[in-house]
Amino acid sequence: MQRKISRRSLLRATGLSLGAVPLLGACASVQDTASSPGPESPAPATEGSASPQAAGNEFDGEEITLLVYSGLTETLYRDFFVPQFEAATGASVTIDSAWTEGIARLDAAPTEAPPFDLVLTDPTQGLPAVEQGLFQQFDVDRVPNAAANFHPNLLNATVYDEGFGIPFHSSAMTLATNTELEAEPFTTWGELLERTPERGFMLYNLSYMSLYTFAEMMAEAEGLEPGMGVALLEDDLEGVLAFAAANGDQVQFYWPSTADGVNALVNGEVAAGNIHGNGLLAPIKDGEPVQGTIPSGTDAYVQLFFSVPQNVRNVDLSLAALDHICSREFQQSLAESGEYSCAIPDIAETYAASDEVWAAAFPASEEDFANLKYYPYDVYAANADRIAEVWDNDVLRA
Repeated sequence: MQRKISRRSLLRATGLSLGAVPLLGACASVQDTASSPGPESPAPATEGSASPQAAGNEFDGEEITLLVYSGLTETLYRDFFVPQFEAATGASVTIDSAWTEGIARLDAAPTEAPPFDLVLTDPTQGLPAVEQGLFQQFDVDRVPNAAANFHPNLLNATVYDEGFGIPFHSSAMTLATNTELEAEPFTTWGELLERTPERGFMLYNLSYMSLYTFAEMMAEAEGLEPGMGVALLEDDLEGVLAFAAANGDQVQFYWPSTADGVNALVNGEVAAGNIHGNGLLAPIKDGEPVQGTIPSGTDAYVQLFFSVPQNVRNVDLSLAALDHICSREFQQSLAESGEYSCAIPDIAETYAASDEVWAAAFPASEEDFANLKYYPYDVYAANADRIAEVWDNDVLRA
């Protein structure tokens, strides 16, 4: 399998703290987990869940384009957001999709005519885009469902405080094993180096996840407690970068997308590696020989946020769409897909009681949400150029 070289990532701080350790167990497989369809019809609306701004078909005949991540996210937004929001507002919704090239597409477009009216992004790209002036500030009170419904910790971020976006969580970094190839599943990150499987192991080709994986490997190799990877990144970044460069050639495959990673694992092309936890949910439920775990103390979730580009066609419509994303109706649909996180604690807790695999992958209780922690985006932000230099030149090309 050919290694994929990551693009440079300018990483910025988000300002959130957290910590919960779910476990993904069982057997699982996939044809293309990232594009697995959700349920056939949207979840029913919860009483009082509709976006206040979206009521009354006030945007009848208008158009809005959302840019979201390719794969599962795109599928769920087509299946649920489009029919819900169109019925509520009369607007016509187009869903576009991208991965790391999304912000580049926005940046390349004419400033006076952005191609998207709402953009899903993350701190690695979105906050530099904020600094660049690609997104506009707005009054977060115009997105009332966020404060009313989302757990406060999810909104404890600079992007929200300054009115540049509505943040929420995605999936956690998960250690996956093909149990047909490895009868004894891997339980710590260091084991990938200590007893490297015959078929090899894989890591994500983007540094924000896999540099943290290397940091936890290094912590274990030095006899430190699990979870000390963040401290190493904060206090000895050069040491972590050197460790990653020295061990980069031990990686069989640097996966460029969740679907690629999960398929490589399920098909036995690699025996183990890191993966976005939600990528394992469909395979686990399908009964394929895959197991996933989040080693104790090492949990780290992806942070995502939606922002509004400058000069969109109708700011009111963009904010109404953002408010519906934060609504109970839509968040319930995401949870009931069985593969996506839910930002509303009571909905997450209710759904978790009926789906133990989902419950193992995402926060559901008040304690889970209160302890949730993200990747160390602040460390990445302060050292973006140095990380990119070593990652691209010495780790991926090792």
